[in-house]
Amino acid sequence: MLLVRILVTLVLGSGLLVAAPAAAWDADYGRVWRGDGVLEPGCHLYRFRYRVRPGNDDWVAEFFLRGPGGEGLGTVAKDSDIHRKRGKGKYEVCHQSTRPGRFTIRGKLSIHGPDDHNPLTPPQGPTVKWVKPAKFRLSAPR
Repeated sequence: MLLVRILVTLVLGSGLLVAAPAAAWDADYGRVWRGDGVLEPGCHLYRFRYRVRPGNDDWVAEFFLRGPGGEGLGTVAKDSDIHRKRGKGKYEVCHQSTRPGRFTIRGKLSIHGPDDHNPLTPPQGPTVKWVKPAKFRLSAPR
């Protein structure tokens, strides 16, 4: 038990377990945007726009919608095989599953390196970048 405490103290003290800040995004790799709106009764589609700048033609973008209080409300994925680097997406949001307030769409861009077609070269994982998020409000209907 003492050995575990010593190891935890050494690792924490060395700064090896430092998490990336929530605002660790880079606008050079793209952005997401959406204007304010109204959270209508029932279930409705809420659209957003995106633009990614991966630097090559092999990428995947995932867009995560978070509602007030940080609850996850949905994910939309875009893939370079069938989507453009600039486009639109939509979420279906039901009034019963959230409340009016501030919402955020965060975009995760995974950029895949070129394949050199050499069986001796180990596969390389994607480079992950976060794009500039969208922050908007959905107010209660009048």
